[in-house]
Amino acid sequence: MAKLRLWNELSDAETEDGAKSLAKIDIYTGRVIGFDKLFSDEIEIEHILPFSRTYDNSMNDKTITFLAVNRRKGNPLPYDFALGDDHVELYIEYRAAVAGRKTDAIGAIKNEMSRKRAELREQTPVNCWNDFLKWKAENGDEIALKVLRSKKEPIQSIPSPTLDSSASKVYELKLKQSRLRSDSSLA
Repeated sequence: MAKLRLWNELSDAETEDGAKSLAKIDIYTGRVIGFDKLFSDEIEIEHILPFSRTYDNSMNDKTITFLAVNRRKGNPLPYDFALGDDHVELYIEYRAAVAGRKTDAIGAIKNEMSRKRAELREQTPVNCWNDFLKWKAENGDEIALKVLRSKKEPIQSIPSPTLDSSASKVYELKLKQSRLRSDSSLA
């Protein structure tokens, strides 16, 4: 039953006319594992990550493959096994093609962003922050208008009530203390 469950997890094989068949694709070789071969001695349950390395005997770490492939794989990880396989060159070419497409796509995105920035700069006739605020205020932006008004109106210092004599004495004492400390540090 375990073989059947693992077989169902594999990708479907297609016939020449594109229809699905009662067969699945082996993950290591790409060969077809037909339902008729599933329960033969030619097909084995295989640990994807070697049991000797992970001690994982769950169904999540198992697949089915051909007996010869399982023997050839032994204890290496799938990546290490693939490095010794004949399909490595195809895999490297595939990765290079994907990386090239990603590089081209990133370049296209960067060019598009630069173009959009240039369009935005043309639509926004400003060179500095104040010009930007003025432009936004002219277009009805209340926040920009408030910011401009707050910048134009100088902050008025509110005169503090005159210090009473005891507060001024405390201030004078602290001032003398700080002078004495600075003088004693020079000595």
